[in-house]
Amino acid sequence: MIVGFPGESIAEFEEREPNVTILSKILNGSYNNLSEGVMTGFGLNNYPDLVQCYPDHVVNYLEQGKVIELSDFSKDTTYGFSEEDRSDYIQSLFKEGESYTSPGLYSLPWNKSTEVMFYNEDKLLNLDLSAYDPSINGGKPLDAAYLSNLSWEDMFGHLCPAIDAYNEAHDHSLYTLDKNGMGAILAYDSDENLFITAMIQYAAGYTSINASGEGSVDFNNLTAKAILKKFYEAHKDKYIITKESYGDYTSSLFTANHALFAISSNTGASYNFDAKNPANIGVTRIPHALGKKPMAINQGPSLCLLSHRADDSQNHQLRAEASWLFYKYLTSKENSLAWSLETDYLPVRQSVYSSSEFIEASNLSDKEEKTYGRLKAKTIQTCSEIGEELFSTATFKGSSVARNQAKELIKWAFATSDYDGEVDAVFSAAEAVVREAM
Repeated sequence: MIVGFPGESIAEFEEREPNVTILSKILNGSYNNLSEGVMTGFGLNNYPDLVQCYPDHVVNYLEQGKVIELSDFSKDTTYGFSEEDRSDYIQSLFKEGESYTSPGLYSLPWNKSTEVMFYNEDKLLNLDLSAYDPSINGGKPLDAAYLSNLSWEDMFGHLCPAIDAYNEAHDHSLYTLDKNGMGAILAYDSDENLFITAMIQYAAGYTSINASGEGSVDFNNLTAKAILKKFYEAHKDKYIITKESYGDYTSSLFTANHALFAISSNTGASYNFDAKNPANIGVTRIPHALGKKPMAINQGPSLCLLSHRADDSQNHQLRAEASWLFYKYLTSKENSLAWSLETDYLPVRQSVYSSSEFIEASNLSDKEEKTYGRLKAKTIQTCSEIGEELFSTATFKGSSVARNQAKELIKWAFATSDYDGEVDAVFSAAEAVVREAM
């Protein structure tokens, strides 16, 4: 049994593999509901062979001894990846499947996504800020190349102050706050991703797997506190606002011209375009740590294979082999291309990005100005450039709690009036919550 795949793919696969019959079950609700259903099924010997999952779900399945380690499958001379396959799959997407306390490969990339930065081209491109800060873009007006290589130091130390000054001097022609005083130059949709990404970009420590193969909580340190303070100060200056500090998804601020930049998932591009208030929207990588390589979070559900050795000793290996072959079929170049164009998820293969169909989808020459089609094409272009810049975090019992505490730390920082006085106690409390969950 397979959980959650389109019928067309199943029918085509069964034609190729006539000895395999796939029963697909699509469950309503969230991915957490799906995970809870799988966990319940373990006790009833009624659970799938292949299931969509997040890393924290896999941790629970590992504790039950139900996850198949896939290194042998990937190297098998009959069923494994060919050398061509191995080099074609985007390796940064596979790292997540190896980020568990048990060594090996336990999940496979499927509906993967990342964060990108959207910006209002009509307001920002060719904007001359040299009168306010001649260091910006070498004194030249803003262009896409400059915005594609921003560090947080550039953003908060130079670009935002200059935009703020220009906006004040030009009757708030760039952006305005809403009627409740909400808005900022940059809107960020995920508080937890903001904290985690900043910690990883600056190598400040977030979580890891230690030398003993155990989960480790690493964010309670002076460097992390100093980095978060930079974002706290930027929020006070109205340079950045997040979902938690706004109270809703921030794309609504961006489309209403209460923000000039918006960071969210590439799969959420449509939420950053308003057909009733259309604009030309640019897309680029998110800002990075000064002097360090760009990095963005690897997110979206993966797949894992579940073992039926205990309840189907005669057929468990054949079931696992069929599931593995179905994964290879789903992520063939042709299917990865079709799925990515249909859903906006990232392709898992390099060759998809270089295919004529994908290149055509990102071609702007036939995309009308101020349309979602143009925005989608630009999103595809950006994702083509950043596929190997993605990172994954360690996954262990308690890592989902660590992610929630990351959100709470940003939420606290953007609400407090006494950062220095509270920071040590708040970080220690967050660490304690995670350790208790471990």
